[in-house]
Amino acid sequence: MKMGENFIPVFSESNRKMLDMPDCIYLTERCRCGILNVKECLRDQCTFLQSRRKREESQLQWRSRLNRMGEEQQAKIAAVYYGGKTPWKDPGGKE
Repeated sequence: MKMGENFIPVFSESNRKMLDMPDCIYLTERCRCGILNVKECLRDQCTFLQSRRKREESQLQWRSRLNRMGEEQQAKIAAVYYGGKTPWKDPGGKE
């Protein structure tokens, strides 16, 4: 038998903890919340919990809603919130 054929990964305690964490875009490598000032992840009780898929869906809805508005309304929103820029019209999809 060659070395590596039956490789069983060895997980440290911190790696096992990471496997139990939710799929959240704000979760850091140290199993902490990247946006809230809390000692540990609140998991399913957190109102900020958001997966990458949910984030993408949210961004599509945001862009779609703003693009459906009239040009005048879009200009007002851009001036107040985005320094005159219209990131929802960016074809690259970046904010």
